[in-house]
Amino acid sequence: MSELTDRFDALRERLERAVLRAGRAPGSVALAAVSKTYGAAAVAELVRHQRARSSGALCGERAIFGESYMQEATAKMAQVAELLAHDNAGGAGEAACSPPPGMRAPDLERRRCPAAGSGRSPETSPLPGPHCIRRSSEAHPLPGWHFIGGLQRRKAGDAVGRFELIHSLDSLKLAVALQKAWEKQAAAVPSGAYGTEFAPQDVLVQVNVGRETQKSGVDPDELENLLNAVAAMRGLRVRGLMCVPPAAQESGASRPWFILLRRLRDEMEKRCGPALPVLSMGMSDDFEEAVEEGATLVRVGSLIFGPRQRPGG
Repeated sequence: MSELTDRFDALRERLERAVLRAGRAPGSVALAAVSKTYGAAAVAELVRHQRARSSGALCGERAIFGESYMQEATAKMAQVAELLAHDNAGGAGEAACSPPPGMRAPDLERRRCPAAGSGRSPETSPLPGPHCIRRSSEAHPLPGWHFIGGLQRRKAGDAVGRFELIHSLDSLKLAVALQKAWEKQAAAVPSGAYGTEFAPQDVLVQVNVGRETQKSGVDPDELENLLNAVAAMRGLRVRGLMCVPPAAQESGASRPWFILLRRLRDEMEKRCGPALPVLSMGMSDDFEEAVEEGATLVRVGSLIFGPRQRPGG
């Protein structure tokens, strides 16, 4: 045990207590450890710790990490894979998974699993699609990677297929860029080469709940139009909504924004049709309030890793 793993365990305990206080099922809220600006060694340490904790448990126990800076994220993902590779020596795992040209490892493994292309996920998993997929041996599941920061259109090709979930779809222009990137990747893979149809990229729509001019996110009044437009894109699959509420000046100040996002989700499910099971809301200062208001995914960094470091890229 280390200070890092102690903080991680303490945070997980707080999260589960919040889940139970809210009268929700154990394991119904996933944790994305926000690893932006922290090093690969710390991430690898948490992956190994989570593997030991879960002891082959189902996918909800797999470590998930959130990144915001593309250059830093891509380098870190490779570094973490190298650090973990020896854990799977002699068996299927990180070192054994080599994607073909034009295809990243997450793409390859998603397409080996029929559930990934079905649009369904296990009842026990708070996350959809590839989040429930073991991309390595049962004893050594690989971490999941989410992109949680603002995404530039020119970086769309770097994000598609590399991240299991993109939290920050905030405009039709970005959706079009992601769709084009997906089409390019899909065209490079022979039909049926991996036993399933080329899976779409899972995304969340970021909603600017406070209508703050300095923040990204679609205006709540434009949410329905964006959801309808993305629904027509084969390469994208909207799994829910995300928000970053206005900065809270006092305890409980974020709660109304979490309530708003949940109500928007409920309304959009009725008006637009497809289920939106993921609500990504709540960070270090307010994740317990978010859980009480329906979050299925919380994003916590400093309570796990300690004081934020400077970006690495």
